[in-house]
Amino acid sequence: MSKYFVLLVLAVAAYRTSAYNTAVQPSTDWWDGPFHYFQGYCDLPIDKSYPTGGVTVDLLLDTPSESIQIWKLDISTVNNDGTEYYMYNKYEIHQGVERVGFILKYTSNNIPYGICVTSLTSTQTTSTTTTTTTTKAPTTTTTVTPAPTTSSPTSSTSQSTAGNDVYQVPVVKVEGPWGGGSSWTFKGKCTFEISATWAIGTLPVDLIFNQETSNLQIWKMNILSNALNGMLYELNNKYWVSPGTLEFNFMVDYSGTINSYPQGSCISRISPGSTQSTSSTSSTTTTSTTTTTTTTAAPSTTTTSGSPTSTTTGTTTSGTTTVPSNTAHNYGLVLEKSILFYEAQQSGDLPPTHRINWRGDSALGDSGIYGEDLTGGWYDAGDTVKFNLPMSASVINLAVGLYKWKDAYSASNQLQHMYDSIKWPLDYFLKCWRNSAQIYYAQVGNGDTDHAIWTRPEDMTISRPPYYLNSSKTGSDVAGGTAAALAAGALAFMGEDSSYSTSLLESAESLYAFAKAHQGTYNTYIPEGAKFYSSSEYRDEMCVSAALLYLATNKTGYRSDAITFYNSYSPGRWAYDWDDKTMLCDILLYEITQETKYKSAVENFVTSYMPGGSVQYTPCGLAWRLEWGSLRYSANAAFIALLAADAGIGNTANYKQWAMSQIHYMLGDNANDFSYVIGYGSNYPLKPHHRASSCDYPPEVCDWNDYNSPDPNPHVLQGALVGGPDQYDNYEDARDNFRTNEVACDYNAGFQSAVAGLLHFAVNGNLPAAPTPAC
Repeated sequence: MSKYFVLLVLAVAAYRTSAYNTAVQPSTDWWDGPFHYFQGYCDLPIDKSYPTGGVTVDLLLDTPSESIQIWKLDISTVNNDGTEYYMYNKYEIHQGVERVGFILKYTSNNIPYGICVTSLTSTQTTSTTTTTTTTKAPTTTTTVTPAPTTSSPTSSTSQSTAGNDVYQVPVVKVEGPWGGGSSWTFKGKCTFEISATWAIGTLPVDLIFNQETSNLQIWKMNILSNALNGMLYELNNKYWVSPGTLEFNFMVDYSGTINSYPQGSCISRISPGSTQSTSSTSSTTTTSTTTTTTTTAAPSTTTTSGSPTSTTTGTTTSGTTTVPSNTAHNYGLVLEKSILFYEAQQSGDLPPTHRINWRGDSALGDSGIYGEDLTGGWYDAGDTVKFNLPMSASVINLAVGLYKWKDAYSASNQLQHMYDSIKWPLDYFLKCWRNSAQIYYAQVGNGDTDHAIWTRPEDMTISRPPYYLNSSKTGSDVAGGTAAALAAGALAFMGEDSSYSTSLLESAESLYAFAKAHQGTYNTYIPEGAKFYSSSEYRDEMCVSAALLYLATNKTGYRSDAITFYNSYSPGRWAYDWDDKTMLCDILLYEITQETKYKSAVENFVTSYMPGGSVQYTPCGLAWRLEWGSLRYSANAAFIALLAADAGIGNTANYKQWAMSQIHYMLGDNANDFSYVIGYGSNYPLKPHHRASSCDYPPEVCDWNDYNSPDPNPHVLQGALVGGPDQYDNYEDARDNFRTNEVACDYNAGFQSAVAGLLHFAVNGNLPAAPTPAC
């Protein structure tokens, strides 16, 4: 500490004998090029409420500084060399401990010493028997940090105990970086525990990096300003924030190397009386006459990593469910990404909750033969046709997974996103079924016409004809499957939105009656759909539909129907997919009746997929059924195995472990450490067969040149499960390889629900140890 600084402090203290003074405490420091950055704070005990400007703080430093970033105070004056900043409170403050955090920019190698001299009445010198409250700063070690060759903060600590604080949390890397040369992008996130409700635009957050950045993309927050060449972003909340966990993700570009990605903090002003902290270093309040120590427990925060072998550390969602820390893969992150994939598939007038910034409104003219509104729903795969047979199968799997394992979505803070996700196709199905006219629309768009072009969904100009069923056109496979999706949606929404659940159920019942009255496959009457998704049976869809309706209504007629349809055909149980839903019917009827024959059918199916069964295995342990979408079949079988385990069918521990082995293979437990889920891990497909993600931002033209480009897709299709490898674990990351690199709604559906099942068992302490990868 310099002699000048000692004399300065003594002079100020002598002048302000009644002022409260406290030493600056260090949090962290780092270098960025020629500049040294120091993050520190002063803790101030506030004795009563003060209006804006009611408290002054004189920050005195022994080291000259270039500038300061500070959040709770406004700067009034600065001396010539930046060793004294005279400031006052920016907001109204109240009784409690006030932590004033700041970041200094300077050029010295030294860690600055400093003091905050305030207009508050001093409490440190009281020696009477009256109770006196003081604030102990955390124990720290002050060292001199020489200029390093790379930029990295030494630590990331945080903040408050009580009162009016700045709530600071670290930026956590989620995935990446990806790029090349000196241009890189990485994804990060910040997580806050919120104790009050904040209206749109009222929760301020400063996002601070230790180096210059650009092109910040963020979903839940508005970007208000950008300072210091992308080292400081001023944000506020884009949507209402309720008490619980607030987590927002972002992507940002930087210059450097793959290992020099930005680090930093998110800092927000929180409501008076909140008790947030994300650091093991926190202030302690002690009373001198009683030596009683009062501590405030810090809430859990999420510090997840995008690494495929990372774990999910303890986080609380709505104060009830804890994400386990012993899973071999980050299941919560996988759920988040898979939901994002479905957002990328959304057609129509996109909702406010939509987070994919390279997608826009599309197919706004989709309509029925009488002009009925048929906008919305999901595009099937990399194309832009809306095929209701596979779409309804996807919604069934997703809605059943949500209905069974809601706690998995709660634990991963994805529950509202999941409700938003499946509501989009359910709303579309409500439009497709016109009960009063007895018309059901089963498809929008012609596959041949659609596949003849390669462009953005937003730029489509082709005709999109509707295809429908009525009293003279049978199709109880697609109609029954849609009724099942509506019934599953009604079950999933029953405890969330009873009015919406009722609407879904009413539509499901009337559509089921229509399908039952006009039985048969749709192949003959909608050959434009059957050309791409030919149906082999309709009684499986009718069985599932009736069973789900029984669960939703408790009407015994549906139970009888389900059994009747089940007994009226002889399924092969070769696979569980968009065409054959028999295995789900087996599980539902076992749960309803507890009859052994359904249980035995499930056990035989799962056993056929496990080692030693009839299904072929790749050298690295993937149950390989078919070259087209090979991962879809093993993911769906894993979903069935977990549903069976949940119902008490078979060897539940073995079923869970086997399901893990399949899902983990897809997440990177294979010979190449390759994740088949785009955006998960560090090594994943870059060129999926998907139009929208292959097209750069407008006004760039998107056509067959983009299809034929050898470059990665300009946009990362987060969460998409690609088709997968061949029977020898060989895989080609090529846009024109439909077998390996196609993506589709039905590929992700069983996969996502299987991941939800694994997380459900982990949350409840019933997930066995992860199996050892075969490769």
